[in-house]
Amino acid sequence: MRIETKVASGAAASRAQAAVAALGLAPRPDFLAAYFTEGLDAEGVAAALAALGPRALHGGTSCRGVLSGAGMSAGPALGAFAIHDPTGDYGTEVLETGGDPRDAARRATLGALQRAGRQGEMPDLLWLTATPGGEEAVLAGIQDVVGPDVPILGGTAADDRFAGGWRVIGAAGARRDGVAVSVLFPSRPIAYAFQSGYAPTGERARVSAVDGRRLVALDGRPAADVYAGWSQLPALAKRSGGCGGPDLLGATAFAPLGRAAGCVVDVPYYLLTQPTAVHADGSIELLAAVEAGDELVMMRGLRDGLVGRAGRVARQTLELARHRAPPLGALLIYCGGGMMAVRDEMDEIASGITAALGGAPFLGLFSFGEQGCFNGGGNRHGNLMVACVSFGV
Repeated sequence: MRIETKVASGAAASRAQAAVAALGLAPRPDFLAAYFTEGLDAEGVAAALAALGPRALHGGTSCRGVLSGAGMSAGPALGAFAIHDPTGDYGTEVLETGGDPRDAARRATLGALQRAGRQGEMPDLLWLTATPGGEEAVLAGIQDVVGPDVPILGGTAADDRFAGGWRVIGAAGARRDGVAVSVLFPSRPIAYAFQSGYAPTGERARVSAVDGRRLVALDGRPAADVYAGWSQLPALAKRSGGCGGPDLLGATAFAPLGRAAGCVVDVPYYLLTQPTAVHADGSIELLAAVEAGDELVMMRGLRDGLVGRAGRVARQTLELARHRAPPLGALLIYCGGGMMAVRDEMDEIASGITAALGGAPFLGLFSFGEQGCFNGGGNRHGNLMVACVSFGV
């Protein structure tokens, strides 16, 4: 197994074909993951990458840039993570969701297994990129095929302003509303981790009314009023309707909502969710689903903790692998809202990841939702999370 990561940005990445050429990737990788900013033509990126002859091509858009050992490369940018592993097996399928994300994910998983030549087998890892909305159903559709024990890691495709500019790509082209599923059967071991890095506060309430991903009421009161009282964030106190987008994502990045997802030695760990809009009736649009009766806790993150957490997650993958071998490379998912909150520290964050990985190459994307596998807690979808998978450990 050999891994290469390459990034093209600025003038070299202003057009799709030129950006792919600027990467200088070796041809015919066995698995090629690529992430790019919305300014690049997604169909053009898909076609140019497919011309390299990868056995499996998987990609999507990343919010405002990509991350690598060189730091954050702001858009226009294209990053690629190529695995050359002729004795491993890899397969990717990209489909439109078509209004039924669970069925699309189920069919994409079956298609990816067929492309890998491993029908009926359980992969070591399933790598996922979906467009926003219905990620919980996507996870359910994948697990309809592989069950709950195969780790799923991924990041929801993102644009720059939460305005629908996201895409997923594969060898057959780009999809605005779609799901990309890859099954990985690498020849070398992997290790993965999924964390939030936030601590619970004493502020908590029960969900008393919810409509899809719209949180209507907490403890019988308009959700925005309760959350604004906890957080003292002016953006949440606005009841004019339509308040949201990147400004709200950045404002709430230090005080998101959390749900206990399980316990380790009687200490709960949390799955986070973040608002994307506050409506005139006091309801809040979320990036992940909650259910009536759930207890939501306001979480708190400190800037220093958010700067250091990606390196901690990368380091945890090596600890879980018992440091069997130095990693050959890693893929990392970092929440786009979190990136907006600590944008000026992203180069420092990249240095921390590089140090944690012992200098191994990595590629990071900025997503509008993160999917990962808690140790002992199953595959989940949340926000403001960090996920990392290290290869060859």
